[in-house]
Amino acid sequence: MTKNPRTFRVRLFYSYSHQDIEYKESMEKVLVQLRHDGLLQSWSDSEILGGESISASIDTEMPQSHIIAFLLSPDFIASEACRKEWEDANQLVHNGDAITLLPIILRPCAWKDLTGGDLKALPRDANPVSLHEDEDIAWHDVYEGIKAITHSIRGTHTVKSAFLNKLNTATIPSVQPLPLDDIYVFPRLASQYEDTESGELYEELVESAPQLLSRNRTIVHGQERCGKTTLASHLTLTLVNAARPVLLVDLGDFQYRLNERKLREQYEEQFDGDFDIWMRSSDKTLIVDNFSQDAKSLDFVAEKLDDFERVILLTSSDLFHAFLDDDVRLADYGELYFMPLTFRQQEQLIRKGLATLELKSPITDQLVDQAEDRVNSVIVTNKLVPRYPFYVMAILQTLDIAGRDETTVTSYGHCYYLLIVVSLKRAGISERDDSLNAAFNFVEHLARETFVARLTESTTRLNFDEFIERYEERYIVPRSLISRLTDERFGILDKSGRFKSSYMYYYFLGKVLATDAEFAKEHIDNLAERSFIQGNYLALLFTIHHARDEEVIDDILIRTMIEFTSVPVASLNKKETSRFSSLVTTMPERILSERSVDDERAEERDQKDEMEEESVEIEPDPSAEDVDTPGNNILRVLKNNKLLGQVLRNQYGSLERPRIELIVETITDSSLRLVNILLSSDSEIHKNAAKIAAEHPEANEEEIRRGLRYLSLVWTIWNLLQAVEAINVPNIRDAVSNVVKRHGTPAYQILGYFNEIDSLPRLTKNTASNLKRLMDGTSDRFVQMLLSYRTQMYMNTHRSDESVEQAICAALKIKYSPKRRALMAARQENRRS
Repeated sequence: MTKNPRTFRVRLFYSYSHQDIEYKESMEKVLVQLRHDGLLQSWSDSEILGGESISASIDTEMPQSHIIAFLLSPDFIASEACRKEWEDANQLVHNGDAITLLPIILRPCAWKDLTGGDLKALPRDANPVSLHEDEDIAWHDVYEGIKAITHSIRGTHTVKSAFLNKLNTATIPSVQPLPLDDIYVFPRLASQYEDTESGELYEELVESAPQLLSRNRTIVHGQERCGKTTLASHLTLTLVNAARPVLLVDLGDFQYRLNERKLREQYEEQFDGDFDIWMRSSDKTLIVDNFSQDAKSLDFVAEKLDDFERVILLTSSDLFHAFLDDDVRLADYGELYFMPLTFRQQEQLIRKGLATLELKSPITDQLVDQAEDRVNSVIVTNKLVPRYPFYVMAILQTLDIAGRDETTVTSYGHCYYLLIVVSLKRAGISERDDSLNAAFNFVEHLARETFVARLTESTTRLNFDEFIERYEERYIVPRSLISRLTDERFGILDKSGRFKSSYMYYYFLGKVLATDAEFAKEHIDNLAERSFIQGNYLALLFTIHHARDEEVIDDILIRTMIEFTSVPVASLNKKETSRFSSLVTTMPERILSERSVDDERAEERDQKDEMEEESVEIEPDPSAEDVDTPGNNILRVLKNNKLLGQVLRNQYGSLERPRIELIVETITDSSLRLVNILLSSDSEIHKNAAKIAAEHPEANEEEIRRGLRYLSLVWTIWNLLQAVEAINVPNIRDAVSNVVKRHGTPAYQILGYFNEIDSLPRLTKNTASNLKRLMDGTSDRFVQMLLSYRTQMYMNTHRSDESVEQAICAALKIKYSPKRRALMAARQENRRS
């Protein structure tokens, strides 16, 4: 019986010719003591049972070995099977497996020609066993050599290649596995602390792995998909690469129980070497993912983890606040929580994500902007998912890169489908049978009934049990499938039948509305009439994604066309823009920055973060009876334009050119009508200023007029940019140009130019020529200011060829600065080095 069966045992694999069986048996005999001490276990093909595949058994055992002993002789070298084992073992080492290749010279042979002669062989001085006068001396040399190797392996703690590969594989939906190092952006982690004097709460950020690893006891929590598991992998990789002892335990795999046995099991899966020796090392880190409220796990954390200098627990925010926040056993643990990525972090992630798509064209700033626009259309505009890396990368995976020259989203809802399928797979619902179809059918009917229940005045929710009974009367659905759908960790429904994520509900509701004509006929008109309500807008959005006909599009088009028909479409001619003249004359002609593009982009994204934090949602008029209030009508136009913009993004390939142009025209005209709704003339500004001054005698009427002019200017530019954003689809640039030519007003010309610079991969000499033509073709300072400012802001945040920038500056009649180019070149060189 071996001593201490729980001690780590080094695995030795025998590779030998059967002509040398007696030598192999002698070697086994001399190694008995190491096996008896529980330090070594060996395997050879003699253990293969009758009927088992010899090659499959060898292929299984060889990669699991720590030592492969090659018993070399003329018969070994002459054997094709033996030579193949040598080649396979070399390949394992080449692939990164921590395996010691050990030549044992049995009889004189050309072993150096086989091995290359670089490996130290046994017995001593590679003197063949057969040439020793006393073979016991030779075998004792072999014993001592293997004993030394065994002790070295036990104390080395080498990471296993399979575990390393698992760590470095990003857990995001993708066409092919992505290395974590290629796409990882450290998340935004924060903690709150109270100022002892003022009592105010402040937020402290942790922005890097070293910062987090400088803490001794930390519990990190976040919502689903926030990146907890990826952070655990990143921290483990960081420590492994720094040769610092670390152990990663995922309690999701162990039914939420943490104890010493699990630590040992995880260590043996992740590292070679002896666990007990490893536990005696210093500066150890334990990282526990999916930590739970299990009482024994909490006791273990409190009582048994003093041997670890650093412990990081990762858990869900719901569990943390419900069970762990006030647990005295975690009193020494500092709290960190996940926050959504900043816009700056999001851009870093998008750049890394685009690099994995292997585009033929270079990744320009404009290409990043276009991808970012698609991401923001989901995360910022509709706020269906948080700005976590998982969702950003999932949206990027929906980019159409077939041609590798253009990057556009072909289907708005495809990213949601991808996310839903990933969730269902994690819940155990497979695509390989009809389970996925059955699951989709079940949740589609659930979404339908949930929608109908929400329309009633009753405050009671849909009864899930009653729904299941009704469903089972019509369809066959295994209860095990419903259990997976309502799985606490991975299901898409909670136990009461509510969708865990709103995007899942609207995805399936949209599919029902798009495929059930009677149901759509009953509800689409009401949804379109109240599209200013966020829930209705989202239902229409996903209906458009699923729809195969154009009825929904027609309804939205018509409703948008008939809004504010009594209000003229703003042309932004000199008469209309005269109200801005006093403001425009005080603005500087040059805003072109002397800083690098990278610095400008970073600042631009920081400003977006501030704007997002300070933004206030415009709520629709709460009156359910009168949907045609001015506020609701404005909101309806804004929402409808976003819907029509999604139509252009998703369905441009299936729409005829005249229809695309009609949608572009409708979006633009409705936006320009909104311009004229608010303070559209000097007389209106004077009238409103006088009214305000009468109500507030202490105010300066001239200052009020100036403030109203500024408000009118901002409202005009904002609506213009909203139209530009909606039609910003590179593939329809020709259609936009046709609409611009047909109308020809200054407003349309501005919009056409903005669309050009937003949709091109980079600025060109042709862009400079178009800009010069527009600048020379108008004497309106407002139009010139808009064209100039937008172009300079673009140049601040996008790299372009120097000759093009010089031509643009000439068109704008501003001085070109070579210092700017020098800064950009220096920054680029620093990145390379």
